[in-house]
Amino acid sequence: MIGFAAGIATGCLIGVSGTFLLILLSTSLPSGQKYWQSEVSPRGIVLAVMTVLAVAGLAHILHVHKAGSLLILLLTVLLISRGSNTVTGLTSAAVAAIVAALFFLPPVGSFRIAHPQDRLALAIFLLISVVGARLVRSRGTQKSI
Repeated sequence: MIGFAAGIATGCLIGVSGTFLLILLSTSLPSGQKYWQSEVSPRGIVLAVMTVLAVAGLAHILHVHKAGSLLILLLTVLLISRGSNTVTGLTSAAVAAIVAALFFLPPVGSFRIAHPQDRLALAIFLLISVVGARLVRSRGTQKSI
């Protein structure tokens, strides 16, 4: 019975986090064709994705524990977001979550995540990386007084 209650609580938390993430994404992405033509660089997005993949590959080769690798990926996403636009930061957050699910959360090499605490860790990672990417980017675009 306790396992059932824990599963329900974890599912609710992941559902609420996912809903919050979708709302945040829908409000943070700029609208208008002019922005998408002038600000979004396909070269920047490819470079960001390659950076996330390189960092994840290095962490995988060095056998970094899953908590350490999630932290390294989070820092990578925040650094990418600081130096680029919002779309590139959000893309790198999504790629980092996919890479984390594939290479660092058991069973490795599958999108199926075996343990509820790992599902929760991935949901929190995605939530923090998206919110952090948005906050770092909006903080960087404000003018200092």
